[in-house]
Amino acid sequence: MTACPKPRRLTTLKPSMIGSPKRKWDSIDLEEIKASLKRRLSTKETSNTNMRIWGNLICGIVIALSKKVDEELLEPVSRWMDDSDWLNRFKTVKEYTPDWAAYKRKQRRWTKRQKYLAAERLKLYRQDARKKRAFKDDLFSLKKRSSPGKSTDIQFGSDFITPIISPFSPPEQHKKETEQAFRQALSASISDRLPWRLFLMSDLAEAKKFAEFKTYYPENRKKDTVSKLMHFLELEKEERLIINQDEPFGDIVIEPTDAQTKAIICVKDQEGHDYFFDWLTLTDNQRKKIIDDIKANKIISRQVEA
Repeated sequence: MTACPKPRRLTTLKPSMIGSPKRKWDSIDLEEIKASLKRRLSTKETSNTNMRIWGNLICGIVIALSKKVDEELLEPVSRWMDDSDWLNRFKTVKEYTPDWAAYKRKQRRWTKRQKYLAAERLKLYRQDARKKRAFKDDLFSLKKRSSPGKSTDIQFGSDFITPIISPFSPPEQHKKETEQAFRQALSASISDRLPWRLFLMSDLAEAKKFAEFKTYYPENRKKDTVSKLMHFLELEKEERLIINQDEPFGDIVIEPTDAQTKAIICVKDQEGHDYFFDWLTLTDNQRKKIIDDIKANKIISRQVEA
């Protein structure tokens, strides 16, 4: 029975003799270690050397060189700049173990990203160049061809500038604001377009039961009731009226705190013209006409506080 051969060692040197990259390399004579390695290694042992030893040695040399650069170059520059924090940008982290593979992976990712960004910039540049070329062709097609040596006179009408500046004139701006106001009114519900506060306060000359108020939105009586209650509560917060109910589910009595002598309503038509009326002096037919036009979005209204 033959004995199993012993595994061959890669080197007679142990990695511990060089040490970890985390040790203090500034207190070690690197030249002495290199000379010691060369004396101990034979030609045969050199080919089988554990590369970790040489890696640690190279790391120590780099750290020592970095310290020399800090002491002899960066520190004088920092003193000359009168900025003690400037050296923190070049601080060596001794606890960090260099990882060449991770560094290369990060570098490849960065290179790939830069290539992608360069391709995107080139794509946008070509798109912009095509747009400029198309714009130039459009302008060239509009330009009249003139004979060489002859001048071409272009005659403009007396009001050629009007279509250019008219969209910026005050009437056009007022027209746009009016159209926007009507679009906003159209997006709201019909009950929200009505001036409820004006209606309710004009009907409240004296104490009155809630059921005795007029119905302004008969198309949806539930919505009419909710809108009245909501605006009555807001008016009570403003101390313009008092709401009383003696017993649960009993009659709700609304009592004004002051008599209302005027109720001004502003009506705007689709041309942008404003008309002011005193709601208390209008007849029932006139009031009904205004309410119907508000519901049909022919006009928009708002109450004007006296």
